[in-house]
Amino acid sequence: MLGLRFCSLPLASLQRSQPVTVSWQAPPRPAGIPRAAVDLWWLDMRHGTPSEDFWATLSPDEQARAERFRFAQDRQRFVAGRGVLRRLIGRYLSLPPAEIGFTYNASGKPSVPGHPPAVPLEFNTSGSADVALYAFSGGGCVGVDVEEIRPSIDWAEIAATFFPPSEARYLARLPESDRCRMFYKHWTLREAFVKAQGVGLSVPLPPVDFTPWVRGDSVFLTDASGVRWSCLSFEPTENAVAALVVQA
Repeated sequence: MLGLRFCSLPLASLQRSQPVTVSWQAPPRPAGIPRAAVDLWWLDMRHGTPSEDFWATLSPDEQARAERFRFAQDRQRFVAGRGVLRRLIGRYLSLPPAEIGFTYNASGKPSVPGHPPAVPLEFNTSGSADVALYAFSGGGCVGVDVEEIRPSIDWAEIAATFFPPSEARYLARLPESDRCRMFYKHWTLREAFVKAQGVGLSVPLPPVDFTPWVRGDSVFLTDASGVRWSCLSFEPTENAVAALVVQA
């Protein structure tokens, strides 16, 4: 499959204090749902977006969404990203991509109901410019976020608005050359966390200080309901920052 790389992270490795390395490799043969791991898939569309290969697999509402994009490049990214998602789900569930039906919660998080009934497939996806990240697990809710680094972003204003004061102060104390990249590490962890919870950005971003997870010092995050989450920040390329959050 064009531009795809793969990494499988055992859940046990995400629940230890030792650093976790995301090591990309060629996609494996089709396999079952990862019950004791999180599978990550990385899609690079910078060398072409063959959206025509995926158009026929999309549902009518997905095709309608694609047609609403003003620019052809954005439309092609959406079609390719959604088409790859369908193909990946089809690998895990042994279903033709065009026959996959999605349901959405109140925040728009998709799921595939009833396949298989004993072990539901949990997945989440994120895209930024010409890259996309997909996470799959049978072991608990999962959230991912990826952002291409834009040096021109006003990170200080965003941090002052959305981050706890302690986190904003930590970023301000860093060497100037590190601040933008570290801002993205904090931001992607925050977005992945709310996506794993299934609430997305429909609620205020959590007032959690993610500094320990950026440093690699912490293992678990406990939310207001007492649910524990494993958090991982990583850099899939030199120009992108990503985060994974999975129910522990």
